[in-house]
Amino acid sequence: MDISLYVHIPFCKKKCRYCDFVSLNSSDEFIERYLRALEAETVARSKEYKNAKIKTLYFGGGTPSLLTARQFLRISDAIKNNFDIDLVETTVECNPESVSEEKLIAYKNAGVDRISVGVQSLDNGILRFLGRIHDREAAINAVKLAVKYFDNVSCDLIIGVPGESVFSVLNSVDVLCGEGITHISAYGLKIEEGTVLYDMQTAGMFETDDDFAADVYDAVCARLRDKGFHRYEISNFAKAGFESAHNKCYWKRTPYLGLGAAAYSFDGFSRFNNTENVTLYAEKLESGILAEVNRATLSKEDAMTETVMLSLRTEGGLDVKSFNEKFGCDFMRDKAEALEKNRRFLQIENNNIKLNKEYYYISNSIISDLI
Repeated sequence: MDISLYVHIPFCKKKCRYCDFVSLNSSDEFIERYLRALEAETVARSKEYKNAKIKTLYFGGGTPSLLTARQFLRISDAIKNNFDIDLVETTVECNPESVSEEKLIAYKNAGVDRISVGVQSLDNGILRFLGRIHDREAAINAVKLAVKYFDNVSCDLIIGVPGESVFSVLNSVDVLCGEGITHISAYGLKIEEGTVLYDMQTAGMFETDDDFAADVYDAVCARLRDKGFHRYEISNFAKAGFESAHNKCYWKRTPYLGLGAAAYSFDGFSRFNNTENVTLYAEKLESGILAEVNRATLSKEDAMTETVMLSLRTEGGLDVKSFNEKFGCDFMRDKAEALEKNRRFLQIENNNIKLNKEYYYISNSIISDLI
């Protein structure tokens, strides 16, 4: 069985205002403790997955580049020494303030072939609003450094941020593309409960504008298309041949295993995850116990819903014939009313359903109707 492997490094120098991921600022001593627990989980899970072959490997966070080169190599070696590895892609997420030439060389020597840089914006005002601790210059320098060592470099951008302009977002796109990157993920800002931005919005300190965010998204899509990037998923754009193999496994619902606190896994039938409590995660592994806290077997209806939702986010859309054969149904008949209601938003031909690209920004409401 081919699977993808995700490794969560939950440490950051400072939590960003928009972030609701499991991340924390911690001492060097606790980071070492966490890494020992991660090594223990790697050994334990490899025994469960002894017949699996790892095809993609992704170090995410948090901030994986916060680890020293030595610490990163420890975890990389533990994975290689315990799992059956046949990698087509290995990605490390980096933040501008913690990436360095030494670390990039270590990644390269460890077999990493893809770097994802958390730029978010090249507008210093927007970076301050988001609570980022790097500035425009640091972000550009980090991208330059990554491109120096890697042929496949991706950058994250957050769009639809209060106070930004179409000009500033397109400037970020232009500068990053000019540095030779091969992939951009452009995510609309989401204000999640429990974040600093949520509290600020609740206090009336700013408002969001969905119409403006849609305009920014359309402008980014057009600019990236002009620069030779194709949109292969609603928020993801790549030069030909540089799509994220790891992320595509999520959208295709192929099995993946998550290691680390708060990491999620899918074995093809069930979803399960580790505790979000990083201290409890370490304590469990120190006691020889996996830190898994939830496991649920998906019903047929769950699997159908996920397949429709994830397929329609991608350029390939939903293969209706394959869907009907897999689930023993007639999608066109069963969803006739919803399909008719949303007909102008969809391309329906040759047993395939896709979102019309000009309506990607309202995809959630369209997909909701169909599930």
